[in-house]
Amino acid sequence: MRTVENTPKAFKASAAPLRAIANTAPAQGALSVEDFCKQYGVGRDRTYKEIREGRLRAKKMGRRTLIATADAARWLDSLPELKTGKV
Repeated sequence: MRTVENTPKAFKASAAPLRAIANTAPAQGALSVEDFCKQYGVGRDRTYKEIREGRLRAKKMGRRTLIATADAARWLDSLPELKTGKV
């Protein structure tokens, strides 16, 4: 079994750009609830509450709940802006 310690150096170097791509949202597509939670820093219970209350759209595919990336971005844009005490 290959581990990080015995991975050839060439593979370690080439994995960095792939990790960067994996951490960005695709232009199109969908996120699982777990991926949505990780990407937006929201808990699972809060995510399902947002879906239940109609603020976040989701689709079902079998047992999986999917959130379109466009709907995730729309949800984020709909959140109120942080007000600071400075004028």
